[in-house]
Amino acid sequence: MFCLHSFRRRSGLWPRLAVGAGILSALSLAPGAPAEGHVVVRSQVVIGAITRGAHFLLAGESATRLWEKPGFAKAPWHARGGETALVTEALLDVGQSLHLPELDIYSPKMRAAINFLVKLKPTGTYTASFQANAMALLPPKKRYRMVLEEDENFLIRTIRLDGAYGYTMHFPLPPLGHPARLGGTGDNSNTQYGILGMWACAHAGLTIPGGYWRLARSHWVNTQYPNGTWVYTGTRPHPAFVPDPPPGPAGFTTMTPGGVASLFICDEYLFAQPGIRPTADRSILRGLAWMNKNFNPHEHNFYAMYGDERVALASGIQSLGGHNWYEDFAATLTKNNGGPWSGGDFVDAGANATIGTAYGIVPK
Repeated sequence: MFCLHSFRRRSGLWPRLAVGAGILSALSLAPGAPAEGHVVVRSQVVIGAITRGAHFLLAGESATRLWEKPGFAKAPWHARGGETALVTEALLDVGQSLHLPELDIYSPKMRAAINFLVKLKPTGTYTASFQANAMALLPPKKRYRMVLEEDENFLIRTIRLDGAYGYTMHFPLPPLGHPARLGGTGDNSNTQYGILGMWACAHAGLTIPGGYWRLARSHWVNTQYPNGTWVYTGTRPHPAFVPDPPPGPAGFTTMTPGGVASLFICDEYLFAQPGIRPTADRSILRGLAWMNKNFNPHEHNFYAMYGDERVALASGIQSLGGHNWYEDFAATLTKNNGGPWSGGDFVDAGANATIGTAYGIVPK
């Protein structure tokens, strides 16, 4: 899930979520000396891998169902349209940077994908998030803004009373201003994607109620463990697992970056308004301290790589644990003429080469 493409746009675009100098000085993860065996990946190698990945995705587009699996109507309701939305977002972003003619929004394949998304009515958090991020990359036309407004509407109506998102949903959705009173609990994976979708809506110019960011932030503050981590479950830490949460495949290495990045996003809107004095977020401090201590420069779990990258992009931090995170991860992903990608724990857990490759080049 790590994005090779993102680093090329890093300078000047992303250091906007620093909530005051106190946070970056306190949390800044010192560069240190290059790790043993450190490899600098040339930009041409990165561009080549991205281009191969984009061509792989285009080759897999179906004229009738795009990147959806056969039997789209019978797919789990929360997943319908999600794969096409993710792939379209990835290709739109690459098209804006590499200017490949086949990724022009008026080319036949891209036009078909965009038209599919314009008509898509999301029924799950992931799909709404990917759709919003794709629409935010398109020209500011009325038809695209209407889709963004529908995504914002969906994400506001489906956030739970505790600030989490989950798979359980009831239709029709509750009215605006009334968080979903749904059975079961949310999870931190759905929750981070809900926030990413709203972030896209906000940066596209939509007005997000301040109450949304407060509710979303409260979830991450309330579910963080004392050692700074989060796990997949979106519930308060169990006393039996304090100070360390139980280990698991979707545990701290994936969900802790998700929590830190989500808090950076929420804080951007809650604490960076004119007239409000910036203060350090203690939950971010604890989370980044854990990440700094446990960063793995040889990470092969795509989801963990993606999470670390998103924290770095959201905060402007260029090193994690004394390592240049981009160069370490780029070296891993370009190894053996990388792109497309189908490895990594996320893909092994049930995804496929299409999803793995889209995450390899998607910007968030």
